[in-house]
Amino acid sequence: MKLPAWLVSFVVLVGSAAYAQDDAFVRQRDAEAANNESTGFSVSFADDRRTFHVGETITLRFTFHRYDVSPFNYDHCQGLGLADAVLDHSDGAVDPQADLWNNGVVRLYCGTLSGVVGGLVRADGTMVPSPPVVFAVYLNQAVRFDRPGKYRFYVRSRHRIFERQNVGYGHALVSNVLELEIVDRDALWEPRTLQDAVQILDSSADSAERNQAARVVSNLGSADAIHEMADRFDRLPPSARVYGDADPYFLRGLFGARERGLVVAQMEHQLDRVDRRISPYFVSQLAVLDLTRRLDVRPIAASAYVSCLRSYGKRRYTALKAAGRLHSELERTFADAAEFNSRLDLYGLVQAYPDFPEDVESAFGALSPAQQRTLLAANRNWVVLHDSAFIPMLRRLAGGTSRGGPQDIALRLLYDLAPDEGRRVALRELGDASSSMGIVGLDMLPDAELPQFDDTLVRSLEVASTVEQYGQAIERIARFGSARIFRRVRRRYERFGAARGCDLAPAALSYFFRVAPKYARAELGKVMEEVSQGATCERGVLPPIAARRMLPAIEDAAIGVLHRSVGWVTADAAAMLQRYGTAQAEAALWRAFERWHGRWKGQAARLERDHLNPEGMPWDELIEHDLSRALKEGTGWIMNQSSMARLTALCLTRGCRESVDQALQSQTNNPVIMIHAPALPRAEPAFGVIHATYGFLSSRAALHRWLLLQPAGITLTWLEYGWLEPDDPWLPGEAESYFEEARAFAESHGVKLLRRR
Repeated sequence: MKLPAWLVSFVVLVGSAAYAQDDAFVRQRDAEAANNESTGFSVSFADDRRTFHVGETITLRFTFHRYDVSPFNYDHCQGLGLADAVLDHSDGAVDPQADLWNNGVVRLYCGTLSGVVGGLVRADGTMVPSPPVVFAVYLNQAVRFDRPGKYRFYVRSRHRIFERQNVGYGHALVSNVLELEIVDRDALWEPRTLQDAVQILDSSADSAERNQAARVVSNLGSADAIHEMADRFDRLPPSARVYGDADPYFLRGLFGARERGLVVAQMEHQLDRVDRRISPYFVSQLAVLDLTRRLDVRPIAASAYVSCLRSYGKRRYTALKAAGRLHSELERTFADAAEFNSRLDLYGLVQAYPDFPEDVESAFGALSPAQQRTLLAANRNWVVLHDSAFIPMLRRLAGGTSRGGPQDIALRLLYDLAPDEGRRVALRELGDASSSMGIVGLDMLPDAELPQFDDTLVRSLEVASTVEQYGQAIERIARFGSARIFRRVRRRYERFGAARGCDLAPAALSYFFRVAPKYARAELGKVMEEVSQGATCERGVLPPIAARRMLPAIEDAAIGVLHRSVGWVTADAAAMLQRYGTAQAEAALWRAFERWHGRWKGQAARLERDHLNPEGMPWDELIEHDLSRALKEGTGWIMNQSSMARLTALCLTRGCRESVDQALQSQTNNPVIMIHAPALPRAEPAFGVIHATYGFLSSRAALHRWLLLQPAGITLTWLEYGWLEPDDPWLPGEAESYFEEARAFAESHGVKLLRRR
């Protein structure tokens, strides 16, 4: 869990009063201390020194005489970790981490608050006094002193995380006032201090020693210290790093150094070195340092950031190519990503890929077709090829003949970049009975049917002798076949041995529900019976039918299953109706849950006992969870306090009641829509909606249906997952386009949609 925004948005707060206005500063501190329960928290200098050189590490000692605090200094967070330093005057002191945290394009995460000190409780409920909690905090983390002089400060600490009743986040604790004097740099002390720290970094295996040495180097800010940090920052691959790696300190030191121009120059020098490792992360941070040096506007525009990344990436790859190392560098990058199914860092060096299309294709070609597909499919890595420079490469990849290769994703990319050519290739592959193009590649065609290919499609089904051949043929028919070939499809379906199994049946039933719904309903019962006798069907039957193409006949069939069935079939129908059902499905689910409640009323003790060891439990006991979840999280209706109370009354087990209660507690007056970027080119994004409960929407059409359920005048918040650095890499303008489309639809129905990152 990430920290709340108010815990991670610390800045160095500077008092408005001048240093000469001592009384005003003290009054400010005393007023805050009175309002924020300062008793029990004090700050002192670690070695009782009060005079420090510019660039010297200033160690504070935090002392808490309480039990309800976190006993760590979160020095990887903004400001003083879980605290702010409040100074009496601003001249000569700056926040060294402002650009690291507030640049607007590269996000850092502070981490998870943990390590609460637990107090012992007496029988009468009072606390047994605990020893003081004491730990070091470094003032340089929040303040860089550039000018000699005297400064006073106090600290607002948020290390207290619970009230005495353990409800909610605690108030800030306010410390005493400390005074220190900053004197000018020492030409003898500074190089000696740097030399001692570098020696520890080069020789010590002790992580605490290395961290302290890195901290000293990062605070110095001298030209030699900047050189050391640039040379060492992100130099080692993750596999070669040791616990307590110094990179976070070097990063803060590079951002915190006063001479930003020198920092950029030193990092650019490292970028040009073909003998050292340069990671996408290095390039990303270099771009931010350069942009924050040149531009006064915050946040940095995403377009400026991407442009800078491309420039630096091109500079790096040009140097590697001149040295004959570019191919091996790209090949290793692709091989590692394919092996570990990991994400290419899409906002680092890869921005320069379009400047080297032949080199990228050559290195990509060193992978097997299966590796190529794995690489592109994982974590939206296909975004690196989303550029017109790669159309020739995509054209060749789309013509691949290896089943399980990258041709599906390549075709979708080609279609997105060059729609006319992409459509021609898709129709060519659809008309080729021997084509290895999968349904994933063809599905992005907008056509509901393509009757001109009926004969080719059904002949492929009729001659299929293996499950793989039959599966490809029935998937194409389910997507594009017309009613004209129904009889031939039915004949082959009824004669193919595995056609009613969990893997093949959903595609066939999807086609039958579209062209012959009466036959489809009859077949659904046979499929359910066969699946129930076979191996475990993780995906179910009805959900994958609806995922292919949701139709009213499919919902009617699922409701019919609820009326007459119990067990896993009911669970399967509930899962489908939860995601795709309309208001009529809600009523059917209530009736199904009421019938289940009637069967098991009076047997709650048995249900609770069996839930302790669910292995081998009868399905009819388990479907309490499936039916309650379908009602609670369904997206075709709105749950309110009354319906949640009704749901609680139908629950028989404690777990069911607790899940409903948890949903009630998490209700919000500001519903949130979370969009997740599409997994494939030209695919639909997914949405999570948080209102009374959490719901999942698999398409924009589903989102629009959900928006129509909202009362006019309501305000919703739109939240994008993964803007630039985080989870989902967005294409330029992609996220904005989805938001504007949703906003226009919402506002046309009286619903306001606000965008938040």
